[in-house]
Amino acid sequence: VIGIDPSEHELTIARERVIHPKVRFVAGRAQDIREMVGEVDATILSNVLHQIPVAERGAVLAGCHQSLKSGGRCALNTLFYKGGVAAGTLDFYVRWMAETNAVLRLHGSAIVRPKQTPVALQQLSLGDHKDLLEQAGFGDVEIEECAFEYGAEDWKTLSTYSVFIEGSTGLTDFALGATALQPGIDRTFAAMGLSSVSRNFLFATAVN
Repeated sequence: VIGIDPSEHELTIARERVIHPKVRFVAGRAQDIREMVGEVDATILSNVLHQIPVAERGAVLAGCHQSLKSGGRCALNTLFYKGGVAAGTLDFYVRWMAETNAVLRLHGSAIVRPKQTPVALQQLSLGDHKDLLEQAGFGDVEIEECAFEYGAEDWKTLSTYSVFIEGSTGLTDFALGATALQPGIDRTFAAMGLSSVSRNFLFATAVN
């Protein structure tokens, strides 16, 4: 098992948590997977694709295809895609951002509109993901969409994720973003009488 991540910080955590003679961790980008791993039985892009610019996603999947043995499988998932926001939940996000902005103002800050669209918000549809996989050379492509109910603690955990912080608030001060998003969730759940909010995930598998 080869784990790849561009962050040495994250790799240090992984090496401390997983110690096994058949597991190794490598610093690198998904874009360079073919050069880093050689031939493998399976590739798994776990919450990775949305962190890659749209223009480069096809090349990443092509690299996965080229790295796989005949009959090998590729799997990926993402919650940042067209359809990730479940129907009927928009009012929740609007209220959450309003509450988050109120907390930020107490810290002398505010939600900002990014000058450029964050990578995670360069979103593709289910069909787009299928097309990318097929264009990369994969067959037997299966796309599945699953809804999960997120309680307040789940949203708070998501609020520590740098990609989500930047995409929702425009802030690159991730500590400040999390500090505002988390109490914003408590305020929103209390004001709207919520116990959970649905969020969709995209899962895909394909065969070389």
